[in-house]
Amino acid sequence: MNNKYYYASASLPLLIFGKQSQISEEYFLEICKSNLSESDYSVVTACKFPEFLPEYSKNSVATAYWDFERNLRNELAKMRADKFEIDYISYIREGATNPFVMETAFNAIKQDSPYEAEKILDQSRWDTIENLSVNCFADLNFFASYYIKLQICLRQDSFNLEKGKENYSIAYKQIIGDLDKKFASGEEI
Repeated sequence: MNNKYYYASASLPLLIFGKQSQISEEYFLEICKSNLSESDYSVVTACKFPEFLPEYSKNSVATAYWDFERNLRNELAKMRADKFEIDYISYIREGATNPFVMETAFNAIKQDSPYEAEKILDQSRWDTIENLSVNCFADLNFFASYYIKLQICLRQDSFNLEKGKENYSIAYKQIIGDLDKKFASGEEI
C-alpha cells in the first residue's frame, strides 16, 4: 500500500448522505493532486458529473458506477418520454440495461416535489457507490468513489427548498400565463 495514499485517505472527513460535506471539491482535488500518481489523479478527476470522461474506464469502481448512472438516466428518459407521449429512442445511451434501476426511477418520477425526486435519485446513487466501494481503502478505487460521493453531497448541499419553491412558483405562473394568452387568442395549445 502506498503510504501517501494511506495518509491522504486518512486525512479526508467521513461523508454521510444527507449531511453537509465538511470538504470542498477543490480541497479534495488538491489532496489528490499532491498525493496520487499523475495517472491515478487523471482517473479520479475523470469521475466528474454530469458526464464522466474517458479516463474513468481505467477504474473498475468508476466504470461500474457509470454503468449504473447511464442505466438510471435511460430509465428516467423512458418514463419521462412515456409521460409526455414522445419517442424516447433518441434520448437513450448505449449500454447494458439494469432492471434494478426501474424501481428507483419509478419512485422518483411519481414524486410531486422535484426536491424529493432528486433526493430519491441521489440516495440510489449513494447506495450504489457505497456498495461498489466496499473494501476500498487507500487505493484508486477509494479516491474515485470518494469523489463521486463528495459530488453527491455537494449537490445535496446546493439544494435550497425555499428558493426551489420560489423558482417553481415563478415558472408555473409564467406557463399558466402563456397558456391563458394562447387560450384567449384562440391559438391551438
